[in-house]
Amino acid sequence: MLPAYSQFLFEETVFGLHKENNFREGEYAFGAFNNGHRIHVNRDRREIIAYKGDGDTDDGNIIPQTNELMDVLTKNKNIKQGRNLLVEKDTMENYLFLIDFCIGDELRNLAIESRKNPSQETKDLIQDFSNVHKFTDWIAPHYNIQTRWKPPRAKSFVVPGTGKGFVDETVVIPSEFKEQMKRMLLLLGASEAGNKDANLNEFTSILDTMRNNKKLSKKGYQILLQRFNS
Repeated sequence: MLPAYSQFLFEETVFGLHKENNFREGEYAFGAFNNGHRIHVNRDRREIIAYKGDGDTDDGNIIPQTNELMDVLTKNKNIKQGRNLLVEKDTMENYLFLIDFCIGDELRNLAIESRKNPSQETKDLIQDFSNVHKFTDWIAPHYNIQTRWKPPRAKSFVVPGTGKGFVDETVVIPSEFKEQMKRMLLLLGASEAGNKDANLNEFTSILDTMRNNKKLSKKGYQILLQRFNS
């Protein structure tokens, strides 16, 4: 016997059931990604039906509705302890089936982004998702989504002509060459005003990026660095 709807507290709506005001009775979606999918909970038939596109006009994917699956779909509960599942294997498989059908493409794209120099926005999104046990224990491993990143190494170098060594903190380099030029010229002007040491790491990092992208020759690199230090 399934509990009444009022007994299901919809506590987790990111990778659990989320309801919008315009949804029909018994209709939900995963809150993580809005791509038009729908999940219909049919209590009379004890079925959960997932749709994409135009809802009832599309072929749906049906799985059996159980109390345990509804618990997973509505709560941020512990589902795994070490290597041991805390729910039935069928519950995990049916949940991941729903996830893959509804938002699998988005999760595969997120997995690619997470492993290829992810932006801070992507890292923040994944860190927010990691607050959900289902994401950490099932979804991230299933889609090979990276959830931790090593901090970039600080640069160690010696300022030419001074013998002074520095280890500076990591800087963010603009991705567009035009913005790199603007920032480089700004730092060059600051150096001429006497503010050299604080900006040296950022300045050399921009020069390194330009040179690696073949936007700056070796000679040009040396000239700009000498001008910065003069």
